[in-house]
Amino acid sequence: MSSTVQLTLEGNIHYNAKCRYCGKPFDKSKLPNRVMYCSEECRHYALLEQKAAYQRKRRRLARNGVIIISDKEKGCTTYNSNFLSEHRHNDFRREQRAIEREMRRLKLR
Repeated sequence: MSSTVQLTLEGNIHYNAKCRYCGKPFDKSKLPNRVMYCSEECRHYALLEQKAAYQRKRRRLARNGVIIISDKEKGCTTYNSNFLSEHRHNDFRREQRAIEREMRRLKLR
């Protein structure tokens, strides 16, 4: 991020910076030090791009087998209904059906 400092005749200091998203110059003298974007809209779209890049990298690593993504992280809609839970069912038949479904899902049977 490039920025320039200007001192006016009244003694006011103006910090001119360049927006990291659109490249438009803006005055950040009355803004907090860590502001990097000229508007809330630029900040929002920059954040969306950062999240998309993170997800692309994460999916590429998962595809290559570097990281393993669990079904819970994938956002599977049937996680609570079909897969084994952390706790056993009190009803034996229900527990047995859940185990059989999980074995079919894992292609163990």
